[in-house]
Amino acid sequence: MILEAHDVLEIIGGGITIVTAVLSFILRYHTAVVKRYRRDKDIACGDIAFLLAIEAEYIVLLRERDVAMEPGIKVAMRNRVRANGLEFSGKFTPGRVAASRASHGLKPAFYRVKANLDAMGDRSEPA
Repeated sequence: MILEAHDVLEIIGGGITIVTAVLSFILRYHTAVVKRYRRDKDIACGDIAFLLAIEAEYIVLLRERDVAMEPGIKVAMRNRVRANGLEFSGKFTPGRVAASRASHGLKPAFYRVKANLDAMGDRSEPA
């Protein structure tokens, strides 16, 4: 059985259509997965920032109550956690997260905005 040129072109066209559909599906699926992972990374960075903010507030509270820990409260607390087998990579510190967000053209995270507002203090005009 010999196929005519017209039949061969139809088979090739059908094959190209199938390949195009499969590649389109793969591309859309990959794009959706990448967006989900980026969103999850942003959520994780926000959670880490929240936990670091809690640590900072706890340190302030301990200092207000004159609790002395050597070599510094934050270092002592982190050393106690390391003794339990956990490690802090330092990869997602507030400064590194803010720099990463800025390099991607995103707004500063909420904790940076709050820190800047707190640093400004009460600047209301006297009446």
